Amino acid sequence: MTIKLDLGCGKSKRPGYIGIDHVDQDDVDHVVNLEHDSIPFDDRSVDEIYSSHCFEHMSTLANVFREISRVAKEDALLEIWTPFAWSDEGFIYDHKTFFTPLHYLHPTNLFPSVWYEDVINAYWHLEELRYNVTPRVLTRLARNMVRLDFALEHMHNIAWEFCARMRVSHDTAPDSSRRPRITYCTNRASPVREVSGWGYLGVVARLAAVHLKRRVIGSRPG
Repeated sequence: MTIKLDLGCGKSKRPGYIGIDHVDQDDVDHVVNLEHDSIPFDDRSVDEIYSSHCFEHMSTLANVFREISRVAKEDALLEIWTPFAWSDEGFIYDHKTFFTPLHYLHPTNLFPSVWYEDVINAYWHLEELRYNVTPRVLTRLARNMVRLDFALEHMHNIAWEFCARMRVSHDTAPDSSRRPRITYCTNRASPVREVSGWGYLGVVARLAAVHLKRRVIGSRPG
């Protein structure tokens, strides 16, 4: 049986998923405080984990990240949507964590072994970062001849939300040289298109190269 979880589902659980939320209401199958409690599923039993506009309301994510790793099967799919930090949407009242791509690149591409040991107890492989950009914004960028990859990295109110799509592995570390897809859509049901240019990936590639160089130099005998 395929098990799919919707973490922080509220009153709008994703069809075909099991709803988990800290408030007992319609669509909630298990009442769980994800900041402190265990997800009520066995180790390595869950095929897919989805969350939409939940994690930004948490003060700490260490527990829920560990629990995701614990219940996820090998190669389980994670899909996490949050407001994009560089937007007005990101700073709505009660938001406590302001997500950027670095929140996912840090444990997947830059320092996976540190996160494995200290936080999530598994390896997360980042496959895609997807931005939701309205047609109005795309039109204005085109009119002013501004590339989308540049705007996403340097400008405010370009994307209002974004998601990270990842896979969980309990044994295999991610390849830090492998670049995730950078894509955008105009709504979640619209076609997904590639974002051209380097953007954040250039930063990640440079940081990973510097980090690797330091490790190699530091390991040389004096």
